[in-house]
Amino acid sequence: MAEQLIDKGWIDVIGSDCHHLGHLQMLESLRSNEHLHKVVSKENLLNKSL
Repeated sequence: MAEQLIDKGWIDVIGSDCHHLGHLQMLESLRSNEHLHKVVSKENLLNKSL
């Protein structure tokens, strides 16, 4: 669902909810994810400084 929202350009804010090392490792694995790169490159992303 998240990928579909990104493809449609309907994402304005992104965030995470990390509680332990496993969550951080999962985020690390997303560094090469095309959808993550697509959403963070949006000009109108409201929290672009993350």
